[in-house]
Amino acid sequence: MIDITDKDIKIIKGIVSLICPDAKLYAFGSRVTGDAKPVSDLDVVLKSDHKISMTDILDIKELLKASPLLFSVDVMDWNSLGEGFRQSIEKDLREII
Repeated sequence: MIDITDKDIKIIKGIVSLICPDAKLYAFGSRVTGDAKPVSDLDVVLKSDHKISMTDILDIKELLKASPLLFSVDVMDWNSLGEGFRQSIEKDLREII
């Protein structure tokens, strides 16, 4: 379970699909583990067959920042993460569908 509303999911997925339509979107962190506070950010990682450019990541972040979401979203590319970090978050990953 991800601690965000269906409306929030629709906003996030819509923005990500504009920039990276082939990427799968996963949440992790406090909004997945149940430790989130109302002001907690949402940690997301994009998984794709190719590395997602920093320009695309920054474009997604800017659009999310300008959206009506009441929390910030930290966006990362799975292919750019170190193996140790991947292993530390993998058990908590929840696909945003």
